[in-house]
Amino acid sequence: MSINALLAFMVLSQIALAAYLLYSFNTLERAAEKRNGEMRKFLDAYVADLERRLTGGSLPPRKRAAGEN
Repeated sequence: MSINALLAFMVLSQIALAAYLLYSFNTLERAAEKRNGEMRKFLDAYVADLERRLTGGSLPPRKRAAGEN
């Protein structure tokens, strides 16, 4: 194998590795953004419910324990 062929192989392999890593990290970033969005929705709903209950909205009915009348 000549030196030029070896250098070309090294360059191409580095490009392929960089492309793979970029794709991999991009996939991880999209998954993290999705989880972050789901967490935001949950927290927004939770805080809105808490604000509604604290500002005079009715509390949800309390479940009775087994021995209560």
